[in-house]
Amino acid sequence: MGTTSARRRRWTAGVVGVLALAATAGGAQASPNDVGPRVRVATGTFSVTEFSIVPYQQLDNGAALNRFHASDVFQGDIKGTGSAEAQMLTRPDGTSNEAGLIHVVGSLHGRRGSFVIQTISSSDGNTARSSWTVLEGTGTGQLTGLKGRGSETAVNNGGSWSARYELNYYFG
Repeated sequence: MGTTSARRRRWTAGVVGVLALAATAGGAQASPNDVGPRVRVATGTFSVTEFSIVPYQQLDNGAALNRFHASDVFQGDIKGTGSAEAQMLTRPDGTSNEAGLIHVVGSLHGRRGSFVIQTISSSDGNTARSSWTVLEGTGTGQLTGLKGRGSETAVNNGGSWSARYELNYYFG
């Protein structure tokens, strides 16, 4: 009986912790009884102001390996600039996959500093979707200790790209 009660208490404590984290993920204030960090949500847009692709290897199937650089201007809950570097695989049909880093300098909900986002992306040539991870230990200034995950959807507007982002973050 003692073992069952202990399991039930651990299970209940685990469920309460998950529910508390889920409630704060939408930007809600954490109560003193919540378990885990206070997760906030940052949303907004960014424009790509500079973009270059440099091929470095042509593959036998017509695909190519490339390096790309982009300069971004963030608006919304993130305000500032970004410098992105990535490796990209482009296919003859216009689809691609990328893995890269974005160094963001500016502010996040009014807290100034910088941080680095790791991105993993895929594109059909018109829309790119990326998952974001804030790399631990990269936050500076008032963004020291920043952690988080997010996403981005970018749309090709006839040669220029614009994007919407969402970043779920906390400090810890």
